[in-house]
Amino acid sequence: MPFDVNRIQVGMVSEGNQDVTEELTADYVGTGNVPVLATPMIALFIEKICHEMVEQLLPAENVSVGISITLNHFAPTPSGDNVRIRAEITSVDERRISYAATIWDSQEKVGEAEHTRVIVNRERFLSRARSKTTSL
Repeated sequence: MPFDVNRIQVGMVSEGNQDVTEELTADYVGTGNVPVLATPMIALFIEKICHEMVEQLLPAENVSVGISITLNHFAPTPSGDNVRIRAEITSVDERRISYAATIWDSQEKVGEAEHTRVIVNRERFLSRARSKTTSL
């Protein structure tokens, strides 16, 4: 069953908060030798916020999957701080949804991102993934 793209609107917003723990630092995840929030963790938070924003609007047979993210991370956030992520839908084109996201810690804006997700049929998507395991 095709989903009703009109349920997903430009201007929809979702926000979330995340405590910065040691496990989320560059030092811990191996992307740097500093105890500050790792850039890949910001990408994870953005994907999660964007996924949650539209997932409940989709029929059970569809899911949204991330296909691109462009992230500018321009200020450090130490372990023990908290970040707030705000994502807004900037365009909806058939199955493609684009977002703009902003990230702040307790002191300042620390990043901005553009993210794109596509709506796919869950079973077809998983079937394609499973077909790759036969060649492993």
